[in-house]
Amino acid sequence: MPGIFSTYNTAIKGLQANSLATKTASNNIANAESQGYTRQRVILQESMPYSFSKFQVGTGVDVTNIERVRDKYLDAQIWHEYACYGSYTSAQYVMEQAEIIFNADETGLNNALTEMWTAWSDLAESPEGTNGRTIVLQATETFTGMLNQMASQTQTLKSDTTDLIASKTKEANDLISDIKALNDQIYKMNLKGLEPNSLEDQRGVLLDKLSALVNINVDYNEDSKVMITDADTGEVLLAHDTAGEPDLKMSVIGNITDDGTDQNITVYRDGDTSSPVEITVPSGTYDFSTGDVVYIETQEWAEYDADNTDIPPLTKAELKEGELAGNMEALAKLEGYASQLDDLAFAVATTVNYILTDGGTNGTPIFDDTNPDYTAANIKVNPDVQDDVTLIEAGAFGGLPGDGARALLISKLNEISLPADVSGTNLEDYLDNYYNETEFTLESDPSGRTLGGFYADIVATVGSDTQRASNGVSTQAALVAALEEREESISGVSIDEETVNLIKYSDLYAANSKVISTLTEMLDAVLNMV
Repeated sequence: MPGIFSTYNTAIKGLQANSLATKTASNNIANAESQGYTRQRVILQESMPYSFSKFQVGTGVDVTNIERVRDKYLDAQIWHEYACYGSYTSAQYVMEQAEIIFNADETGLNNALTEMWTAWSDLAESPEGTNGRTIVLQATETFTGMLNQMASQTQTLKSDTTDLIASKTKEANDLISDIKALNDQIYKMNLKGLEPNSLEDQRGVLLDKLSALVNINVDYNEDSKVMITDADTGEVLLAHDTAGEPDLKMSVIGNITDDGTDQNITVYRDGDTSSPVEITVPSGTYDFSTGDVVYIETQEWAEYDADNTDIPPLTKAELKEGELAGNMEALAKLEGYASQLDDLAFAVATTVNYILTDGGTNGTPIFDDTNPDYTAANIKVNPDVQDDVTLIEAGAFGGLPGDGARALLISKLNEISLPADVSGTNLEDYLDNYYNETEFTLESDPSGRTLGGFYADIVATVGSDTQRASNGVSTQAALVAALEEREESISGVSIDEETVNLIKYSDLYAANSKVISTLTEMLDAVLNMV
């Protein structure tokens, strides 16, 4: 039966609901600038009425939940775009350093090449004496020194990039472990009937960070636990029901060599470079490169730790988006640039030496041929020539004084097209067929490129790759900014809106207080009648 006391209860429930709503609005305002904070709102629902005669009499209001205002579909979209943005920024970081190494300005390798051809041209004009030969020697030393330096810088950048990949891999593993710990805390709070809003905000921040490193898919179960899947490979990085350590962790290939019998692999376990694991497997077991990210099951590591004999299977992570993927892509490009630079070193040294020695039948090579598999790292001037520049032959062997035909041909190598592919015996076969040691001529390969073209291709490729990464960063940054702005409009705190809410809930609280005051007066009147 409705009466004063039931109405008291209705008003008290109104006071409590609006008091909680006021506290929630106040908390929103207090955390307006807190990282990862999600705006909260109180969900109110009419209390269950009771029947009186033919009527349903209301019993007030209940607070059913204080929920985080999130759009999970928008979250998934943002995480994907974070991964795309991360792949571009991490690639740009490496590519800009590569562009500095492979520069084409007046102090770079292109200038050293030009100076070397000029020195040979000057020697062709004045082949007598040692002055012209000394200049050729100095120009060649400058060229080889520049190649050695670029090879060293490229190797250092490759090593740094591998370490960076390892560092980010460790960070990703640590983030997944932290998310797993929050999963457990959130689950326990839900069991107690509590809303773990703050913990979910913390988990959201970690998911944001992880999504920049690896392209992830996130799935929520009924207990609000998340399952994290690598969107590129489909591998489960964290399951809903993970009890201990995640079943799968990422590691990095620190180095790999194959001698035809064994593959010796250095693994940065879980991305930790401080204690690398050395494993040996049969030759050809894996097709890995330094810096590759691999998946290894936690249980497999545990078995290996037990006796150091059960080598865990390694599965390459074919990552496409995220900072790890960007760094891996940049590392692969560095390998390509280094290979192109080696091709240039091999083409110059082999061709010049071939002409100087008539294919190795006479004379002295200017490039040290102790190891004829020339690379940018090992190319150097012949020590014999450094000791005696007269060993540099400018004309025909036993020719007349003033003969500079041989030097003239070498000076024109920058204009002659060599085979585009100088690997194997391609270059030597070409020189055997097209070099005329009597007339000192060398026919161009119609489908080839000049030595200057070799380096120009490297510079163009580096520049194009860097520009592509920079353009991707600009485009992706704009997209991410737009999505974050949309997210802020949904989940962020609007001070103006919360201020309006404070006024509204304050007025409602006052109104409910007025109801109680009125009921008190009514009750006093009834008591005074007794």
